[in-house]
Amino acid sequence: MITASNKTAALAGALSALAFASLEAWEEKHKAASVLAHNVIWLCVACAFFFVPVYFLVIGRRERPFKRLWFNDSAERARYGIVAKRFIAWFLGAVTSAALWTLILVAMQQSV
Repeated sequence: MITASNKTAALAGALSALAFASLEAWEEKHKAASVLAHNVIWLCVACAFFFVPVYFLVIGRRERPFKRLWFNDSAERARYGIVAKRFIAWFLGAVTSAALWTLILVAMQQSV
């Protein structure tokens, strides 16, 4: 079973960035039939490449909810810090892969 870690969070970020950058490139070539079709496609990609990976690979399936006053409890603050570091790893993975993938897509479009 995969457990959430900084590596899986960075991988989830890279996966999200690649999916959304590819979706944008695809949408430039293939216009949706309607606004509804565009929104449904976008929602499907968001569910498959953002919400589900964030839940399983960043937050963690076994992570229990934080208490209402989590900031008063040192153990809860430590748990929160771990999850926050995973979100930072997710963000850095997304930014890095988005920058690289965008450069690749621009180079491919210029060569055509």
